[in-house]
Amino acid sequence: MGIGEENSQSEATPKNLGMGDSEMSKTLYVTCTVSQGLFDSEFYITVRDSSVYVDRVNVKVNQSPNNGDEVEGKVIAYLIEEKSDQALIELPGEPVFGSLRAWVPRADLASA
Repeated sequence: MGIGEENSQSEATPKNLGMGDSEMSKTLYVTCTVSQGLFDSEFYITVRDSSVYVDRVNVKVNQSPNNGDEVEGKVIAYLIEEKSDQALIELPGEPVFGSLRAWVPRADLASA
């Protein structure tokens, strides 16, 4: 497989956080608010108290936000821990406010 083939394949799949598969728990989607990112290849997403720039391939939206609009969407999240009705998730991307990890209600999660 050539280098070009690897790049095109990696862009079509969600990007991991550099963790080995054995260290990563489940991959899920979590409900988020989505806005335009600084670049065409990313979105600015908010989950609870965390805001993160995320590659667009990791976000599902019905309609892309434009002109400063916010839309509801779902972003790939990695399940770290669960406690009763809450789940600790880690988001892919670059944090802007808060951290890449956030506690969210389990009801906000969906299978990837």
